[in-house]
Amino acid sequence: MYILNMPEDNLFFMEKFMPKSESIYSEEITEKYYETIGKDAEGGENKTEADKYFESLIPESFEGKTVLDHGCGNGRYSELFCQRGAKEVLGIDLSRSMVQKAKERKEEKDLRRFEVVNGDINNLPAFERKFDIVFSRFSLVYSTDIKKSDA
Repeated sequence: MYILNMPEDNLFFMEKFMPKSESIYSEEITEKYYETIGKDAEGGENKTEADKYFESLIPESFEGKTVLDHGCGNGRYSELFCQRGAKEVLGIDLSRSMVQKAKERKEEKDLRRFEVVNGDINNLPAFERKFDIVFSRFSLVYSTDIKKSDA
């Protein structure tokens, strides 16, 4: 697992001003995200250097693997896992509006091996199925108990 160290003032900002509830990405905030960052940031020359580097750390092949995308947001990485051969991808996110965006992506891109559900990482159900890979880019920031969230 890679952990990025954030300056204390960023942690203070997140703790003070970022809600730790269902409204993390309300419909209004989700729309603002797309206005500000949008789908353009996800592809081509608009990718940030940090995104390019991060994606370079993700294996090229997920052939035959089952993946849990923990805090899947709009399904950006779930799509990547499908493109790289994942047998099955389950995306979970607390935000209903982000889950809706992920469902739109699933339909738009015909991602048949991608399933997305609304759920709280602090209260994940016991899964009957096993996952080969658990992926989480930003969701642990919102966890109230990282050890409990550690799938």
